[in-house]
Amino acid sequence: MSPLLAAGAAAPSFDCGGSPLAERCRAAGAFVLFLPLAGAPVCREDVRQLALAATELGAPRRPLFVLSVDSAAHGARFLQELAAAPLLHVSDRDLAIAGAFGVARREGVAERASFLVGRDGRVVAGAVHPIGFVRPLKLLRDWLAQAALDAPHSSA
Repeated sequence: MSPLLAAGAAAPSFDCGGSPLAERCRAAGAFVLFLPLAGAPVCREDVRQLALAATELGAPRRPLFVLSVDSAAHGARFLQELAAAPLLHVSDRDLAIAGAFGVARREGVAERASFLVGRDGRVVAGAVHPIGFVRPLKLLRDWLAQAALDAPHSSA
């Protein structure tokens, strides 16, 4: 496993529904949230909690991308079943994205990990969470408070 992508590093590019990540971050950044396996009980609860907190975390202006090794069709059904429309699934079947973020596991899944990517396409913060527990939403809220990504964006 590669080391966890550190704050300040350029976030790896991947296709986010027809646009690269950096483009999707320009308005207010984005969350990149890895799930070990959609459908596992703890992943279901994790997604339920993320969906409930999506507006507070900035969606839809700040996209919340949920990545897993599941196919795009399975991921879409999974989110639909959980009424998690604010979340956007990205299939990472070969763990290339997880590997680039430093969260691919030898078992063929990703760590339960969270990253906040800023408007400039750089990692603001990242963490790996215990695989058997839902991610701590307080941590994501704290990252937002510290990053001030909702402040007006200037190109000066």
